Amino acid sequence: YAQWQTRTFTVSFSSNGGSAVEPITQPYGALITKPTNPTRIGYTFVAWYKEGGLTNEWNFSVDTVPAENITLYAKWKINQYTITFQSNGGTTVSAITKNYNEAVTKPADPTMIGHSFDDWYTDNTTFNNKYTFGTMPAQNITLYAKWNINQYTITFQSNGGTTVSAITKNYNEAVTKPADPTMIGHSFD
Repeated sequence: YAQWQTRTFTVSFSSNGGSAVEPITQPYGALITKPTNPTRIGYTFVAWYKEGGLTNEWNFSVDTVPAENITLYAKWKINQYTITFQSNGGTTVSAITKNYNEAVTKPADPTMIGHSFDDWYTDNTTFNNKYTFGTMPAQNITLYAKWNINQYTITFQSNGGTTVSAITKNYNEAVTKPADPTMIGHSFD
Protein backbone atom coordinates (compact mmCIF):
# COMPACT_ATOMS: atom_id res chain seq x y z
CA TYR A 1 0.00 0.00 0.00
CA ALA A 2 1.18 3.48 -0.83
CA GLN A 3 1.49 6.00 1.93
CA TRP A 4 1.15 9.67 1.03
CA GLN A 5 2.11 12.74 2.95
CA THR A 6 0.51 16.10 2.20
CA ARG A 7 3.09 18.59 1.00
CA THR A 8 3.20 22.15 2.33
CA PHE A 9 3.49 25.24 0.23
CA THR A 10 4.23 28.87 1.00
CA VAL A 11 1.90 31.79 0.39
CA SER A 12 3.99 34.97 0.19
CA PHE A 13 2.64 38.51 0.25
CA SER A 14 3.78 41.37 -1.96
CA SER A 15 2.52 44.48 -0.20
CA ASN A 16 3.22 46.77 -3.19
CA GLY A 17 4.84 49.55 -1.19
CA GLY A 18 3.14 48.78 2.12
CA SER A 19 4.50 47.28 5.32
CA ALA A 20 5.92 43.76 5.19
CA VAL A 21 3.65 40.74 5.72
CA GLU A 22 5.17 37.44 6.79
CA PRO A 23 4.64 34.41 4.47
CA ILE A 24 2.34 31.57 5.54
CA THR A 25 3.25 27.91 5.03
CA GLN A 26 0.31 25.49 4.98
CA PRO A 27 -0.51 22.05 3.56
CA TYR A 28 -1.92 21.72 0.08
CA GLY A 29 -5.70 22.35 0.04
CA ALA A 30 -5.79 24.20 3.37
CA LEU A 31 -7.46 27.52 4.01
CA ILE A 32 -5.14 30.23 5.28
CA THR A 33 -5.93 32.85 7.90
CA LYS A 34 -6.02 36.35 6.54
CA PRO A 35 -2.97 38.23 7.84
CA THR A 36 -3.21 41.64 9.49
CA ASN A 37 -3.63 44.26 6.78
CA PRO A 38 -0.43 46.01 5.77
CA THR A 39 -0.18 49.78 6.10
CA ARG A 40 1.04 52.39 3.66
CA ILE A 41 1.28 56.13 4.17
CA GLY A 42 -1.45 57.93 2.23
CA TYR A 43 -3.29 54.77 1.17
CA THR A 44 -6.02 52.43 2.40
CA PHE A 45 -5.56 48.69 1.97
CA VAL A 46 -8.29 47.14 -0.27
CA ALA A 47 -7.60 43.38 -0.55
CA TRP A 48 -5.15 40.64 -1.58
CA TYR A 49 -5.12 39.53 -5.22
CA LYS A 50 -3.92 36.38 -6.95
CA GLU A 51 -1.82 38.17 -9.56
CA GLY A 52 0.23 41.32 -9.95
CA GLY A 53 -2.37 42.77 -12.33
CA LEU A 54 -4.86 42.79 -9.42
CA THR A 55 -7.68 41.11 -11.34
CA ASN A 56 -8.80 38.19 -9.14
CA GLU A 57 -9.24 38.77 -5.41
CA TRP A 58 -8.18 36.01 -3.01
CA ASN A 59 -11.14 34.88 -0.89
CA PHE A 60 -9.79 33.66 2.46
CA SER A 61 -12.99 31.73 3.27
CA VAL A 62 -12.99 29.78 -0.02
CA ASP A 63 -9.57 29.79 -1.74
CA THR A 64 -7.15 27.08 -0.63
CA VAL A 65 -3.40 26.60 -0.88
CA PRO A 66 -2.58 25.24 -4.36
CA ALA A 67 0.09 22.63 -5.11
CA GLU A 68 2.77 25.31 -5.55
CA ASN A 69 4.27 28.30 -3.78
CA ILE A 70 2.34 31.46 -4.63
CA THR A 71 2.42 35.19 -4.02
CA LEU A 72 -0.58 37.36 -3.23
CA TYR A 73 -0.51 41.06 -4.13
CA ALA A 74 -1.87 44.00 -2.16
CA LYS A 75 -4.28 46.42 -3.79
CA TRP A 76 -4.37 49.99 -2.45
CA LYS A 77 -6.74 52.93 -2.72
CA ILE A 78 -5.15 56.36 -2.56
CA ASN A 79 -6.54 58.59 0.19
CA GLN A 80 -7.76 62.15 -0.16
CA TYR A 81 -6.93 64.79 2.41
CA THR A 82 -8.02 68.38 3.00
CA ILE A 83 -6.10 71.53 3.84
CA THR A 84 -8.39 74.00 5.63
CA PHE A 85 -7.52 77.68 5.96
CA GLN A 86 -8.27 79.77 9.05
CA SER A 87 -7.89 83.40 7.94
CA ASN A 88 -7.94 84.88 11.46
CA GLY A 89 -10.16 87.80 10.50
CA GLY A 90 -9.17 87.99 6.84
CA THR A 91 -11.15 87.09 3.75
CA THR A 92 -12.24 83.47 3.33
CA VAL A 93 -9.92 81.01 1.59
CA SER A 94 -11.50 77.83 0.22
CA ALA A 95 -10.26 74.47 1.47
CA ILE A 96 -8.15 72.30 -0.85
CA THR A 97 -8.94 68.56 -1.15
CA LYS A 98 -6.58 66.38 -3.18
CA ASN A 99 -5.15 62.89 -3.34
CA TYR A 100 -2.16 62.13 -1.15
CA ASN A 101 1.12 63.36 -2.67
CA GLU A 102 -0.68 65.31 -5.42
CA ALA A 103 0.74 68.79 -6.14
CA VAL A 104 -0.82 71.57 -4.05
CA THR A 105 -0.53 75.19 -5.14
CA LYS A 106 -0.59 77.93 -2.54
CA PRO A 107 -3.92 79.80 -2.76
CA ALA A 108 -4.20 83.55 -3.36
CA ASP A 109 -3.41 85.48 -0.19
CA PRO A 110 -6.38 86.61 1.90
CA THR A 111 -6.81 90.30 2.68
CA MET A 112 -7.73 92.19 5.83
CA ILE A 113 -8.25 95.95 6.25
CA GLY A 114 -5.29 97.59 7.92
CA HIS A 115 -3.10 94.50 7.83
CA SER A 116 -0.55 92.84 5.55
CA PHE A 117 -0.65 89.07 5.09
CA ASP A 118 2.55 87.41 6.34
CA ASP A 119 2.01 83.72 5.45
CA TRP A 120 0.31 80.45 6.42
CA TYR A 121 1.39 78.65 9.59
CA THR A 122 0.59 75.28 11.16
CA ASP A 123 0.36 76.79 14.66
CA ASN A 124 -2.12 79.51 15.64
CA THR A 125 -0.44 80.92 18.73
CA THR A 126 3.29 81.43 18.24
CA PHE A 127 3.36 81.28 14.41
CA ASN A 128 6.73 79.48 14.46
CA ASN A 129 5.98 76.84 11.82
CA LYS A 130 5.55 78.38 8.39
CA TYR A 131 3.93 75.94 5.97
CA THR A 132 5.65 75.12 2.69
CA PHE A 133 3.28 74.14 -0.13
CA GLY A 134 4.34 71.23 -2.33
CA THR A 135 2.33 68.02 -2.25
CA MET A 136 -0.71 66.91 -0.25
CA PRO A 137 0.37 65.46 3.12
CA ALA A 138 -1.02 62.19 4.46
CA GLN A 139 -3.35 63.93 6.89
CA ASN A 140 -5.97 66.66 7.08
CA ILE A 141 -4.44 69.90 8.30
CA THR A 142 -5.55 73.41 9.20
CA LEU A 143 -3.35 76.38 8.34
CA TYR A 144 -3.56 79.74 10.10
CA ALA A 145 -3.01 83.20 8.61
CA LYS A 146 -0.48 85.47 10.30
CA TRP A 147 -1.03 89.20 9.90
CA ASN A 148 1.19 92.23 10.37
CA ILE A 149 -0.57 95.44 11.33
CA ASN A 150 0.01 98.32 8.91
CA GLN A 151 1.21 101.78 9.91
CA TYR A 152 -0.25 104.86 8.31
CA THR A 153 0.78 108.50 8.34
CA ILE A 154 -1.46 111.55 8.57
CA THR A 155 0.22 114.64 7.11
CA PHE A 156 -1.08 118.17 7.58
CA GLN A 157 -1.06 120.90 4.94
CA SER A 158 -1.48 124.16 6.88
CA ASN A 159 -1.70 126.35 3.75
CA GLY A 160 0.65 129.06 4.97
CA GLY A 161 0.15 128.47 8.70
CA THR A 162 2.67 127.06 11.12
CA THR A 163 3.92 123.57 10.49
CA VAL A 164 2.05 120.67 12.07
CA SER A 165 4.05 117.47 12.53
CA ALA A 166 2.88 114.32 10.78
CA ILE A 167 1.40 111.55 12.90
CA THR A 168 2.33 107.90 12.21
CA LYS A 169 0.28 105.23 13.99
CA ASN A 170 -0.75 101.61 13.61
CA TYR A 171 -4.06 100.92 11.93
CA ASN A 172 -6.99 101.51 14.30
CA GLU A 173 -4.75 103.07 16.98
CA ALA A 174 -6.12 106.18 18.72
CA VAL A 175 -5.05 109.46 17.16
CA THR A 176 -5.07 112.68 19.19
CA LYS A 177 -5.82 115.93 17.37
CA PRO A 178 -2.64 118.00 17.10
CA ALA A 179 -2.38 121.60 18.27
CA ASP A 180 -4.02 124.02 15.82
CA PRO A 181 -1.67 125.82 13.44
CA THR A 182 -1.47 129.58 13.57
CA MET A 183 -1.27 132.23 10.87
CA ILE A 184 -0.85 135.97 11.33
CA GLY A 185 -4.11 137.75 10.69
CA HIS A 186 -6.14 134.56 10.49
CA SER A 187 -8.05 132.31 12.83
CA PHE A 188 -7.95 128.55 12.42
CA ASP A 189 -11.28 127.06 11.40
